[in-house]
Amino acid sequence: MESRQEEINKLLLKAGFRNWALRSNSEDFVEWENYLKDDIELSQLAKEAKQVVIDIELTNSVSGQEDLESFNRLENKRRNTTNKVPVIQKDQKIINFGLSLNHIVKIAAVLSFLIVFSGLLYFNTRDTGQQVLTVAEIINKHTQNGQQLTITLPDGSNVKLNSNSSISYPKDFFQNRRIKLEGEAFFNVVRDESNPFVVKTENFQTEVLGTSFNVFAYKNTKAKVSVASGKVKVIPFHEHKGGNYKILKKEEAAEIKDQQIIESDFNINDLLWKDGILVFNNENIHTISAKIQRWFNVTVTVNNEAFIAGDFSGKYSNESLEKILQGMGYALNFSFKMEGNEIIINGKK
Repeated sequence: MESRQEEINKLLLKAGFRNWALRSNSEDFVEWENYLKDDIELSQLAKEAKQVVIDIELTNSVSGQEDLESFNRLENKRRNTTNKVPVIQKDQKIINFGLSLNHIVKIAAVLSFLIVFSGLLYFNTRDTGQQVLTVAEIINKHTQNGQQLTITLPDGSNVKLNSNSSISYPKDFFQNRRIKLEGEAFFNVVRDESNPFVVKTENFQTEVLGTSFNVFAYKNTKAKVSVASGKVKVIPFHEHKGGNYKILKKEEAAEIKDQQIIESDFNINDLLWKDGILVFNNENIHTISAKIQRWFNVTVTVNNEAFIAGDFSGKYSNESLEKILQGMGYALNFSFKMEGNEIIINGKK
């Protein structure tokens, strides 16, 4: 069974914890506040670890040689207390130091742990020719317009990445199941109750244990989460405080706009892209153009937009772009020209 100090050491190595403790990054602060609020025991442990981070920051200990020098200074101060009687107030603070002896021992233990950990990293990599090692090595996957990609993550979970999208995740994914997403992806997550699966986008994050769900989060669009199976927790990011959250179950969906969660109808059509089916669901010419650009890797220019009529719905499986535009032009009152990878749409006057 791990000691209290070992548990604190493990907590200090988790991504974003130092930023939470020092309130130096609003996104990490919100994420950790939500992570800790339902676990009383973990919250207490985090408070102790937070105090260690603050104490280390006060002594200007950062890493490497500075850690070693700080450790030596603290250790020398501790030894000096055995040669003289320090002046102690009722709150057990040592006036000579500005820190309690208990805090000094904790800091020394953590610093020695970090020094040994750094040494192990060097020992394990020095024969590879690497001079610099990033502890949290990041893996990036992305698609261009007209591409889709299926990815199997280290834990066995699967990701279907839509066009013009990207994900990034730590190489040690078994210990840190956190993914950053830009664009759209469908996730089929292997269940692990001890290690939640988190998908972070620009304005919100989705937490699961094991389920399948779709996240639509292209820039400058209304984001949406749709749950195919299981249950997810959607949390919007607020700059200075933890926001509301929404639990979504199977065949439920929500849109995220202006850091607010809005319940939305679940539509199976939102998931059909992963099966190679292009779907338009009551969409105007702006969203139609953006979707065509991503799907077919073309550039779309729209002229005389005021003469293009209403919204459009339709499904296409393995249809050519020309055939799609022909039917769409008849319904929406436009003509089009195809010049290489450029599509010019003209509303009919």
